Amino acid sequence: MLVGLCAHVWVLWDGLFLDDHWHRLQLEQRGWTPDELLASTTIEPAQFIESWWQNRTVRWEYFRPVAILLMKAVHALSGGSVVAQHAVGLVLHLATACMVYALCFVLTARRGWSTVGGLLFGAYSHATIAVPWLAAQNALLQTALCVGAVLAYIRASGLRPALVVAAGGSAADPAVPALRRGALLASAALWCAALLTRENAIVVPLIFVSLDLAFAGRRALRTRLPVYVILALLAIAFVMVRMALLQARMPDVYLRRPDGADYPWWLLAKLLHYVCSAVWLSPMTIGPSGRYNPFVEVPGDCALMIAILAVMGSGYYLSCRGARGWWIWPLWILLSFAPVVPLMAAPHTGYMAGVGFAVAMILGPALRREIAPAGIGRWSPGVAVWFLIATHIYIPIYRQLWLALVNAERVTLAQLAAVPPPTEARHLFFLNLPFVNIYVEPSLRAQGSVGESTRCHVLTYSPDLLRFNDPFRIEQIDAHSFEISTAGRPWFSGYLGRFLLDGMRGGGRLRAGETVAGELFVATVVEADSDGVRRLRFRFHRPLADPQLAFFVTSAEAAAAPIRFSNGEALGLATDGAAGGAGAQPATDESPPLAPADAQRLAAALGGPPPPAFDAWWRSHGSTDALAAVRATEALAAERARRDALYTTRRIAAGIIRTDLYVTGPAYPGPR
Repeated sequence: MLVGLCAHVWVLWDGLFLDDHWHRLQLEQRGWTPDELLASTTIEPAQFIESWWQNRTVRWEYFRPVAILLMKAVHALSGGSVVAQHAVGLVLHLATACMVYALCFVLTARRGWSTVGGLLFGAYSHATIAVPWLAAQNALLQTALCVGAVLAYIRASGLRPALVVAAGGSAADPAVPALRRGALLASAALWCAALLTRENAIVVPLIFVSLDLAFAGRRALRTRLPVYVILALLAIAFVMVRMALLQARMPDVYLRRPDGADYPWWLLAKLLHYVCSAVWLSPMTIGPSGRYNPFVEVPGDCALMIAILAVMGSGYYLSCRGARGWWIWPLWILLSFAPVVPLMAAPHTGYMAGVGFAVAMILGPALRREIAPAGIGRWSPGVAVWFLIATHIYIPIYRQLWLALVNAERVTLAQLAAVPPPTEARHLFFLNLPFVNIYVEPSLRAQGSVGESTRCHVLTYSPDLLRFNDPFRIEQIDAHSFEISTAGRPWFSGYLGRFLLDGMRGGGRLRAGETVAGELFVATVVEADSDGVRRLRFRFHRPLADPQLAFFVTSAEAAAAPIRFSNGEALGLATDGAAGGAGAQPATDESPPLAPADAQRLAAALGGPPPPAFDAWWRSHGSTDALAAVRATEALAAERARRDALYTTRRIAAGIIRTDLYVTGPAYPGPR
């Protein structure tokens, strides 16, 4: 427990990230009735950010009353403390690690190797993101309840696995013990709570059946059939209630539905990716499943996954084949993913699989005297120790990945906090917004930067989830219109483009000449190709200089620079590094005098001409807001460095191997 605490104690101060902002707002605003609790878990992006291309209702609905009840109770008791919420997640993870130790000991009666099993789970790579992300707390709670249910069922069944470890150690199956009613009820209660926490707990009764079959024989299946029937009926009832309560259609791409002959192959590749990432500890982020048919587009990646699983599977079989129930723990991993195979891969999805991974790793080494491993299976003690070392080495690497995500979001929010939107603005428009900032509106509201009546709109998302680094240009056409164009990666491209268009709009990619009319403006696709959109025109019904409209642009130099358009005059800001240019100007109230160092920074950040020509440009277009925004960017150097560390790591990994397993392969295809 102490090792696990040291590995994850830093999460207490990790704050909020992505969905956490919305959930916290719902916890504050909603009450304790069942309807309000369930609504607290519903995510509908249109409620907190306007996307001009969206014509479909996009909503995530979940039936997870136990998970949200826990979060609501902690929120109420702690006065809304985020640290308290993180403390609960940390305690859940440490408790599960202790239960994994107990499960390993029940199976092997070896304290040393059981400790290794607990440590393997405590340092499990996919826990490094699941533990600090409050939105993934349901995965922590569900796994803790599932492992508790399994331990209670073993006690209820009277099974003593450590005494019948050898598959051929007796002439007949052991006698079937009578079920202990109290422990059985406790097991069922824990499983039901897990089921009401996260949906993939539905597979746990199959583990009960597997334990009975492995350690009590086929007679146990017949004897305990009534128990299995009751559990099956409960599972069916859960599915029916969930289907009745949740009617929303999750967006395409996030949930891929059958869509042709490629679909079965995609499902197979997705399952391969899930299992491979679970046991090889590679990042569980998109991976080969970000393609339409990985077996055709990246056959080398699929061959690599098959080879990894073949080697590890063969080694596991040769080390554990003599143990009763050796097949249960690979089955645990497969069952953990079975209900979620069509869903977009995310690191916390692999959290439950870590239990099967930890037990499988120590089973052979702990029982090697009883089951006599063969071939490469004799290496199992060394392999288990190697993975124990590797999991702890990976902690800072995966921690860096998590901090990159968190700081990518915080850079934008911190800059907007340093230079808040104008108080008179009622509509905030973002250009090149990193998708990680999709919750910018509730975040700004929580930090007091905007009022309840202010709405946020995204005009373009950055093709990169975390930052925007490509050259682009903003050109004002007249008092009501401007265009934005890019010479880098186009907007609505790649995997994110598929989510934004296929999931929120339908009909495939945007094409040149398409027009979308909205309440505040009309958007026109001026230039587009098979890769994405390269030029867009926005014509607003109000003048661009209307004080109720505020515009912010993300660039390589500034996370959220305020810009203001002229009243029809062609004053400009070239955001691609060129001097001058027609278009938008920084939001201005006045042009303060600049020190040479400030001029140098502003010229680089805002795309103006370099000094000394910049001085004249600044007198026409400068502002206290622009100066404050650049200085805020400089103050965020540490956060930007933590964000950008991800790209350094990816470049190093790409120099070693180019594969979707490590997100170093070729770009993902965009919408068709």
